[in-house]
Amino acid sequence: MPRPAVLLIHGIASRGGWHKTVADALEPHFRCVSVRYTQYIRLGWLKVPSLSWFLALPVGAGLVAETRGFGLGRYRWAGLLVALAVVGVWEWVRRRSALARFREIYDGVERLGEVPHLVAHSLGTYLTGRLLRLPYVRFGRIVFVGSPLPRAFWMGRLEARQLTAVRNEVGRKDGLVLLVGLVSRLMPGFGPAGWAGFEGPKDRVHTLSADGEHCDSCARARPDGPLVHNASVAEFTHSDAFIGTGYAETYWLPFLWDLPGPELVAFHEACARAVTLEEDENWPELEKHESELRRREWRLWGGVIESPMSLEEYVRYYVECRARALELSLNPATLARQTDRAVRLTWWAVTDARAERKKPKGERQEAVLLALKPVQAVRKAVNAVFPAPAGSRP
Repeated sequence: MPRPAVLLIHGIASRGGWHKTVADALEPHFRCVSVRYTQYIRLGWLKVPSLSWFLALPVGAGLVAETRGFGLGRYRWAGLLVALAVVGVWEWVRRRSALARFREIYDGVERLGEVPHLVAHSLGTYLTGRLLRLPYVRFGRIVFVGSPLPRAFWMGRLEARQLTAVRNEVGRKDGLVLLVGLVSRLMPGFGPAGWAGFEGPKDRVHTLSADGEHCDSCARARPDGPLVHNASVAEFTHSDAFIGTGYAETYWLPFLWDLPGPELVAFHEACARAVTLEEDENWPELEKHESELRRREWRLWGGVIESPMSLEEYVRYYVECRARALELSLNPATLARQTDRAVRLTWWAVTDARAERKKPKGERQEAVLLALKPVQAVRKAVNAVFPAPAGSRP
């Protein structure tokens, strides 16, 4: 099965250096596709005025000077207007070129029949907003970081169902986005969404709890259709989310899987604990821990499993499906025995994947890493219990 694509698009004054960091966290579970554009590399945030009505300020200053008797003169006025026209056209061409590059890469993925996910930073979120004006554009799950979009951006836009969900990282120390928000009246299409969060219909736009994961609104009644969640991180400045792989692994990877992050962490730790107890031959403690691990209900299975299910129940369900696929008949005693084996192999698969993740990137085995996702760990365990006959597909 091909890996789902995740587009990575950077912001202003950047060459997308963080793409490698995020790809290191998301691969091999996803296929990361870099969207790089060169139109906004130089001059950094000094380019921002050309995005806005700040271009009108010199004209306003000249008019004020005229009223006070300090006329610029015909030639100076002509030079000023020509310079502003050149800057305005330059910005129009530059923005269209950057957007065309984004669209070109998106179309290349879309032609493969995929609906990609997206991680966008800064100006990349603005370009995403522009791309969503095209009715054929579809995304799965979107992560916004340092977004300078208006807070009301999603008002009237979610009904088109061009996406599944948005996670908006709100950096409360992001001074750049705060500045954009303060002057947003002069910058059409811009705002402080990356500093203050998105606003919108209460059934569609929510704010996560302090841990950045739990949503009280969705816990009460999760509506059908696209959702936008603001995740406030008090200490984040404009690009802090890209320092190391830890944040992407803890929050973005579960989000793209549509799994609850805290439960995923708890599951990984419970599996590691089981392996440690088994290696130490602490059988009484292992028996107690295994019972808790097997019977706790988890929301980690996705797909056809809509409600929480215990590890034991899910493994048994997978064992039964595997047996039917191989045309095997299992009596109750064999089913129970093979389920027990697969549960044990599951926690080993998860723990091996965690150890593999710590190795240098060039030394990692993708087949081992895939077991970080619980469904893949169970699949690997059950396939080990019931290997496919020689010459058949696993």
